Amino acid sequence: MASGSKTAKPATAGTHPCYPIALAKNCSDGRAWGEHEFAEGHERVGEDDPKYREWLFKLGAMLRDQLLLEPGRVYYLQRFPEHYHLRKKMSNNKRSDYYLYGYPRGTKPKPFRSPNEFFAHLLWLAGGSNDQSLCSCRFCNPDQVQAPPGQVSAASAQLQVAPGQSSAAPAQPQVAPTPVAPTPVAPTPVTPTPVPPAATGGPSQALSSGVRAQPVESQLFREGEVVWYKLGNAWRIGIVVAAAAPGPSAPDPAAPTEARWRIKPLAHSYLKLQDLLVFEKDMRPFLAFSVPTVSPHLAYIRGKPMFEIPWQAIQQQITGGDKQKQESLGLEASKVAVTTVDHSYSTFNRIGGPAPGQDRERFGGVFLGCEKITVNDAVRVRLPPEEMSEDWDKSMPVVMALKEIFVAGENNNNNNNKKGLFFYGDVWRLVQSSVQQPPPQALPPTLPASMMAEKAFRDRLKAPEGVRFDWICVLRDATKGEAAVRGRFYETSRLMRLVKPDEFQKNLARRVIEDVQAYLNNRRDSNGPYIGRMKNRAETVGAAVPEAASLSFGPTVVEDN
Repeated sequence: MASGSKTAKPATAGTHPCYPIALAKNCSDGRAWGEHEFAEGHERVGEDDPKYREWLFKLGAMLRDQLLLEPGRVYYLQRFPEHYHLRKKMSNNKRSDYYLYGYPRGTKPKPFRSPNEFFAHLLWLAGGSNDQSLCSCRFCNPDQVQAPPGQVSAASAQLQVAPGQSSAAPAQPQVAPTPVAPTPVAPTPVTPTPVPPAATGGPSQALSSGVRAQPVESQLFREGEVVWYKLGNAWRIGIVVAAAAPGPSAPDPAAPTEARWRIKPLAHSYLKLQDLLVFEKDMRPFLAFSVPTVSPHLAYIRGKPMFEIPWQAIQQQITGGDKQKQESLGLEASKVAVTTVDHSYSTFNRIGGPAPGQDRERFGGVFLGCEKITVNDAVRVRLPPEEMSEDWDKSMPVVMALKEIFVAGENNNNNNNKKGLFFYGDVWRLVQSSVQQPPPQALPPTLPASMMAEKAFRDRLKAPEGVRFDWICVLRDATKGEAAVRGRFYETSRLMRLVKPDEFQKNLARRVIEDVQAYLNNRRDSNGPYIGRMKNRAETVGAAVPEAASLSFGPTVVEDN
């Protein structure tokens, strides 16, 4: 990067603070093409152009999903690599097309047509390699399908993520909650299956110094997720729209501030309910409770997808102008809505297109049922008996560290076994051992933050007893279908204090670890028909909220329209 290059200053993304990602110095292969070498009508775009900022935000979002960065934050690429710049082409129908130039090879300038198309080359540049064969962009290696192994982890060494925000967003305005009087939705807490306690290790010793420092932790709740939230003494269902400014947890001005989220209640699209500001302590992941059965007087809608039910006609027929009856119907609708969501999925942050001869689309993330899952996340998985051993401790988590998320076979009608949503990565299980034993293997630096945090929490708690925990890889480069994924992997120390706060504190005092995964359902445990792939999140919840098409989850989520 030229030392005199000006840093672009993208605007804040709504109410989100924005965090820059900067390439390391001189991390570019860009070529300064002469103006005469560009086709007529291709005008250079300035840094104040909205499209310029849009490209930087989209590239930042993809870097965030590929590297070990905090999912809840809005990241942007601070500037393009040296000599790379955006140009605009005006077509005959007054439409503007934008292209990124600067690729050095060839006899004339070659354009990257979208942030997705440039991302593979950016990732290669960030890795610091001079070996063009390792780049998977369409110019360096047109026939290569995906980034070579190690390219993502190498990129993190050449990227600098600012610890502080680049620009502060305005405070989120408070939204007044709508009082709801009808019969509450009474979710059923998940009851864990008792498991015999594992034997503890030998005498007390210090923790191993080889444990990697805990990386940035991901958010407990994420934008676009469907969650339970507490309203008065009742639990309701809603979709997380955005992070809100922290607020005081009590009327006392001196009370400490706590994390809050803006939530849109789910009902049906003909009932308008105001958004709410909800403290994180009053929220639960959807899989923490079971969905109650629809009331008997609406038994005829059980088992139907949300979008096949004539909600407007039902509302007119059984509620009239009675507001309380309308809200009661809305509660019943929320049960159907969340079941439909639980049996659906939609992808976001597309990574390039299908390779020649292959029918596979890769994505940076997926709304899997009610949860938002991204590449580099950890997910709970179910394994067939042949991939497990009888001597495994059933009280310990088994998770997959995701390297890829892809959809395959949608244009292939002849191979039913390879159609649908797939997850690719390494499968790990957590084991307990004595600190006297050497660690079984060095953990990769790209291991998801939640897995590292889980190990660190358990190690700290059990160190006085001479006990250590290790992640053991049981399957490398495994591909699992949609049905194998149970849901997100949650850290015990973070979720247990919400699900069972009193019990968690007692367990801490006794140095007892109760795995929070035992308190969670699995995706698609709810009683409803399988829906499958939806175009985007708005389509998934479209029948449950008014004006769903206007839903946006920030520049870090780029969905198909």
